Amino acid sequence: MIYDPQYWFWKAELPVSVCKAIIEEGLKLTANTGTVGSSDGFRVDESVRNSKTAFFDSANWLFGISNHYCNLANQNAGWNFEITGQQAPQFTIYDQSEFYDFHSDSSLHEEGMRKLSLVISISDPKEYEGGVFEFENGVIPEISDQGTVMVFPSDLRHRVTPVTKGTRYSFVNWFTGPKMR
Repeated sequence: MIYDPQYWFWKAELPVSVCKAIIEEGLKLTANTGTVGSSDGFRVDESVRNSKTAFFDSANWLFGISNHYCNLANQNAGWNFEITGQQAPQFTIYDQSEFYDFHSDSSLHEEGMRKLSLVISISDPKEYEGGVFEFENGVIPEISDQGTVMVFPSDLRHRVTPVTKGTRYSFVNWFTGPKMR
């Protein structure tokens, strides 16, 4: 499907103090090797994804922040997807040489289909190199500034290029609803 706009974002929206708090809380979680989805569930495939992930629980204060921006983007961009659920937010760690190749976040889950994805750039861009977020059509959103919030339709293929220096942290959340009609 073609979306116009392809994504909606707020540049450097969240204060640095909030980004640092997300990182501090994320680093307290138990991180595991990132998995990729397939028809038979989730599996480790380091040729597609080489990163670490941890998940915040549903009582975390970050649910409210991400839900707020998802709703604003859904309305302002004119996508108007029917959103009925929110999955557990993910804290992602990309160390040197780690990446996530082209993929789509859209998939079916018990609570519905992933319809919108939210990414918050929480790292200071001076603390890492590489790790560029880009869509498969070559569009590279200007989201590297710390505190930038971006929302996009989950079926858009995208990737994070390998980190070449330092560590890149990100916050990701998905919003679900009934299957597309």
